[in-house]
Amino acid sequence: MVKSRPVFWWGGDSPEVPVRKRAACSSQCEGARGSAMGRRGGRSQEGGVAYGARRPLERKRTWLGARPVSLGNRALLTSSFASPGGEKARFLDAPPSSPNGAEAGLPPRPGRGRFPPAEALPGAAEAKPGVRRQGQDHRAAEMKQNDKILCILDERQKRDSQILNKAVNEFRQTYQRPETRREFDLSDPQALKKDTPARLADSDPRCTISGLQKFMGEDLNSENRWKFQKEQTREWLLEQQKDRENALADKKYADALHDQHRMELDQKAVNLQRIDEETRRAICITTTEFNKALAADIASRRQLEKQQENEDNIAEISNLLRGDLLSENPQQAASSFGNGRVIPNRWKGMNQDQLKEIRDVQLQQVLEKLRLEEEERQRNAEWDRKRIQEARAEVLFERHQQRQNRELRRTLDNLNAQLSQEQKTRQAYIDEEVHSNFPSGQYYTQFNTTSR
Repeated sequence: MVKSRPVFWWGGDSPEVPVRKRAACSSQCEGARGSAMGRRGGRSQEGGVAYGARRPLERKRTWLGARPVSLGNRALLTSSFASPGGEKARFLDAPPSSPNGAEAGLPPRPGRGRFPPAEALPGAAEAKPGVRRQGQDHRAAEMKQNDKILCILDERQKRDSQILNKAVNEFRQTYQRPETRREFDLSDPQALKKDTPARLADSDPRCTISGLQKFMGEDLNSENRWKFQKEQTREWLLEQQKDRENALADKKYADALHDQHRMELDQKAVNLQRIDEETRRAICITTTEFNKALAADIASRRQLEKQQENEDNIAEISNLLRGDLLSENPQQAASSFGNGRVIPNRWKGMNQDQLKEIRDVQLQQVLEKLRLEEEERQRNAEWDRKRIQEARAEVLFERHQQRQNRELRRTLDNLNAQLSQEQKTRQAYIDEEVHSNFPSGQYYTQFNTTSR
């Protein structure tokens, strides 16, 4: 059973805050609390007492385990813990009904366990701040002493719990060991080691084929066989190691030859590269000189071309100014392909005679076109008249053909009616005269009458 930890609760912190935390905080906040109360104690309120002594006689209660301890009994609690012997135990074991500790055998305390009123003290009017400060210091000392007492009790409770748990564990290890139980053989971890082995020898009759207790390579002589196999494997490994060393030596010798050959090739490559660089350098020098000469030649040629171009431009300008193009000479537009043809980019237009000639030709063309249109109209009218006459002749011919077809159809119908009558007469004659004797059932019964 875990006992509850004794806790003081002064109304400011929660009861769940640990005692050690408040004990540490109480020692740090004691001076500040006392100084603050001392400063406020000098300023009184109208119609009441000072701030620090507002409730000096209020009886606060704290909890020591499950026993309430009043503020009046804190001095007795402090004095009892300070005195040697069993007074501390007697006070702590005192019932809750004895707040002053009289039933616990402690000396009686004067008064009712409370501080007297501040007004009842002698010289309270003159020394009220000093008395209030003294009471506050006394209460602070009591609080610190109670915190220390609770810490001691907490340590004692922990130590008693540890001793009890240790005694319980020793009793279990001494008198309640697992092998002393009746059902220990059912849960014994060494049961398989104590049991008879599944195979005593390679020729054990219990090791049948269906028992699955003996397989290839699991004989009892497997240890010696394994040792021989390990020795053989070691010899094989030594041989392989020796072969590997020989192979490494051969590889090292081959690598040395390869490195030497590669160094020779590298030296040759360096020599070839040096010769190539020298050749490239000579080629570059020659190319540079040739390019310089070529650049000078190109510059001089361009200078000559530019001079020639300027002279040509001047001559062309002079020719254009003095030529037939700008002077509008009609002869300069004449083409060499014929008299009626001109050069388009040189032709400046036609004169009035040429325009009049063109208009006369256009008028003649218009008259000729009108004449041709009239002739075409007359020719089309003649063709239309001929088509109408031919269409009328075709209609008359079609009507004549229809009349002939009707006559021919009528003749054919008469002929067909006559032939039909003749066929009916002939069929009646065949049915009545020719086919008058029909075979009876007796005629058919004469067939299939024998086995042949």
